[in-house]
Amino acid sequence: MPKIALNQNTVNALEPSGKEVIYFDANLPGFGVRVSAQGTKAYIVQRRVSGRERKYTIGRTNVLKYSDAKNQAKALFGAISKGEDPFQTQRGSVVDFEDFFKRYLEEHAENLKKPRSIIEDRKLIANHLLPRLRKFSPETVSRQDVIDLKIGIARSGKPRRNDHASHESPFREKGVTSNRCLALLSKAFNFAMDNQCLVRTDNPVVRIPRYREYRREEFLVEEDIGRLRSAIRDARVNRTEHSAALDAIKILLL
Repeated sequence: MPKIALNQNTVNALEPSGKEVIYFDANLPGFGVRVSAQGTKAYIVQRRVSGRERKYTIGRTNVLKYSDAKNQAKALFGAISKGEDPFQTQRGSVVDFEDFFKRYLEEHAENLKKPRSIIEDRKLIANHLLPRLRKFSPETVSRQDVIDLKIGIARSGKPRRNDHASHESPFREKGVTSNRCLALLSKAFNFAMDNQCLVRTDNPVVRIPRYREYRREEFLVEEDIGRLRSAIRDARVNRTEHSAALDAIKILLL
C-alpha cells in the first residue's frame, strides 16, 4: 500500500483507481485513507494487536476532518501501547444480517416504498437472502460470497409449468429472482453505509453481473381455456363486461 504525507488537501485530492487502495500516512504509521473502487473515502487505522492484524474505520472523509481523524487514530494507538484492545468495542451499529435487513425495512422501505414493493422485499429477504446470509457478517461478507449467493438462488428454483417445452434453461429463468435479490441487497448496503450503520465503506454487490432476463411466454392448456370460456359466458349473462371485448377475447383464443 502506498505511503504519502497526508493532510486535508491530499485527502481531498485522492481519486479512485478502479480498485480499493489504502494510502497510509508517512508521518503516522498505521493511519491512512481507504479509497474504494467507487470513490468512497474513509479514514482507517491498522495495527497488530495481540498478534492479530486489526483494521478499524474511523469515519468517512466527507463527514470527518483530517485533523479530527488523526487525533482519534493517536488515541487508539495510545490505548494499544498500554496493552488495551480498543477495537474490541469499536464496531458498526449493525451486528448481523437479521438486524441489517430489519433496519433497512423499518427505516427505508416502509417510509419510501409502495406497500406492494415492501411485501416483495420481505418475501425475498425471508425466502432467499436471510437463509443464505445468516452465517455471514454484513461487515465482512465478500464479493465472492455474494456471487455464490447469486448462483445459489438461481439454482434453487423449480421449473415453471412450461419449462419442459422451452429451449431456454430453467436455470436462466430463475435468474430473475436472483437479480431481484442482488438489487435489493445492494440497496440495503447503500442504505446502511449512508446512515453509518456499517463500518465498511464498500458495497460488495456493486458490478456483479446479473443474469440475462427473458420475456415470459406461456400458453394456455385445456384447463385454462375451459375456465376462460366459462368466465366469458358468466360475463355475458351478468353483463359485467362489454360484449365487443368478450368477442375479441374469443377471437384471440382461436
